[in-house]
Amino acid sequence: MTVGNPDALGDLLLQWYDREKRELPWRGDEVSVYMTVVSEFMLQQTQVKTVLPYFDRWLQTFPDFDALANASIEEILKQWEGLGYYQRARNLHKTAQQYVAADAKPVTYDDWLAYPGVGPYMAAAISSIQGGDTQVVVDGNVIRVIARLFADNRVFKDAATAVKVIRPLAQNIMIEARSGDFNQALMELGATVCKKQKPLCLLCPWEKTCKARIQGIESEIPLFKKTKYTERTIHRLYAIEKGKLLLAKSSNGRRLDDIWELPELDGLPSNENPYSTKKRGIGNERITEIIYKSTDDAWLNGTKKAEHQWVPLKKLDKVLLSGPHRKWISSFLASDGDSC
Repeated sequence: MTVGNPDALGDLLLQWYDREKRELPWRGDEVSVYMTVVSEFMLQQTQVKTVLPYFDRWLQTFPDFDALANASIEEILKQWEGLGYYQRARNLHKTAQQYVAADAKPVTYDDWLAYPGVGPYMAAAISSIQGGDTQVVVDGNVIRVIARLFADNRVFKDAATAVKVIRPLAQNIMIEARSGDFNQALMELGATVCKKQKPLCLLCPWEKTCKARIQGIESEIPLFKKTKYTERTIHRLYAIEKGKLLLAKSSNGRRLDDIWELPELDGLPSNENPYSTKKRGIGNERITEIIYKSTDDAWLNGTKKAEHQWVPLKKLDKVLLSGPHRKWISSFLASDGDSC
């Protein structure tokens, strides 16, 4: 399974990247290891346009590893609020602490793999960008780009299986003298040109050598077995009393530990219609959240538990809420004429 000369392919990609790369605050010769690490943690499962404002605010609050290592987890999670996947923030905090404590700072791919939350993809990205290591990055974007380049139309069981196939193909065309730029170029091509839907093939540096493009199957590749999603319904309470909102710690275990949400209901009201119905996805779960607004003191009193907390509306901005719940609550308050 070959496509042209490997060095020529790598050169074409880098020429395109030098012309077309986006100007991002975590790119450039003056970018620190810390900035690279923060950006890579934030960019896991999150688009660049979402990360940009968070990245700027983060650096203002925690400008370096020392500042982050010495911050409380409460401060860190509050700054992360809205980005989701909060375990990333906890791992970033632990990474900062480990980095500060280390006598020998991490440089290589293997060095970075020893840090919390740093897997093969992130280790390759950080070590190539900051240390010139020559491990290729492979994420969803890279799987898509390389699978199309080689017209690999096998059905992958999952992403991990695809990575094992794609990694050596991508590694073979890397220009090692510019490994950091090469890795960023691969990710850039997947994010901006070789898109999942409607790839912009006329803008691609590999248009004339991409086997999927030549065969007219670029929009069909890569192929994965269909993901099985778990459907779940949660009933929640939206209750305001004397300018205070009732909240509860999330019951979603480690994923949302220390995050506040609207409290879940054990039993449903017999004579109440839902106030609102919301849908969201977390991992492989598809969740429907049916929200009731309390107008019955007896029902409300029977619902309250020790882990619930009444929070003044004026102090909601100080509370760490899950992203969807903050959005929903703000919408409810605006609709009802209440204010924070």
